[in-house]
This record gives sequence, structure tokens and C-alpha cells, in this order.
Amino acid sequence: MLSSNRFKNDQIEHVTQLYATNFQLQYVFGMQKFGREFFDFQKFRYFKIFAFFKILEFFYKN
Repeated sequence: MLSSNRFKNDQIEHVTQLYATNFQLQYVFGMQKFGREFFDFQKFRYFKIFAFFKILEFFYKN
């Protein structure tokens, strides 16, 4: 039970890491393409937090 739970947590960690990296890359490329004013950094941060909770929700439902 404990080990399976730990595995699940590691999996969540890994997936959120992937998603966060993906968003950061998109953000950086977007900034290069459209300039800084195109992106609102605060909004981006809240979006990442929102996505993180969506992923958690998905994992705990399954």
C-alpha cells in the first residue's frame, strides 16, 4: 500500500514537471516571437498552478 502510494506521488511529480517545463518553453518561445508585452507573467503563473491542480485531480480520480 505504502509503496504504491509513493509510486503514485512520484508519477504525479514527474507529470507535473513535464507540464511545467512545457509551459515554460511555450512562454519563452512566445516571448521571443511576440515580445514581452504579449504575455502577462502573473496570468501565466496562475495558469500553471491551475494546470497543476487539474493534473492532481485527474490522478486522484483514477
